[in-house]
Amino acid sequence: MVALLSWTGGARAQVETGRVESSAWQIRISAPEGWRISAQGSYPRVIAWMNRTGPAGTMLLTAERPKSPTSSVQYAQQTVAQLRAMGYTIETEPQLHAATHALWIEFDDGKTFFRQAVLISGDIAYGLTLSAPDRRVRAQHLRAFDFALRSMERIEGAAVDASGDAPAVDDAACATPPAS
Repeated sequence: MVALLSWTGGARAQVETGRVESSAWQIRISAPEGWRISAQGSYPRVIAWMNRTGPAGTMLLTAERPKSPTSSVQYAQQTVAQLRAMGYTIETEPQLHAATHALWIEFDDGKTFFRQAVLISGDIAYGLTLSAPDRRVRAQHLRAFDFALRSMERIEGAAVDASGDAPAVDDAACATPPAS
């Protein structure tokens, strides 16, 4: 989940009011109140992009198929090792998010401050990453991050192929009416 924007393959999703669903990646997520959400098709394997302007923050939901079977713990530890190799400062080692069983870490590059949760479900690794311009703003967005993480729901849909790329799907087939 480290190289969020350098993956190959595509993630297609359907945006509903406040929610994105991707049958190709078998996931749906809801945006916290005050956050704009969109399906992000311009970057590979980015399913949803959420933004807030005041205070500034961004969340990305990504997915990939790991090359070999792994657990969330192993995946989070690999992510930490990759981040350290890239020069990031790890502020918080992998911690269990009790409600979702995802593992989260906090890290920064001195300019942007991140919290990332990783979760392996089936043969897919999901990542939800919050970025903010400083620690204080990141802390202001932790409830929104927690809401988005708790809203993630695995859905039945098309399987991810062996290359790890999401198969092309008809966007209309992904649409789900918002929950009342």
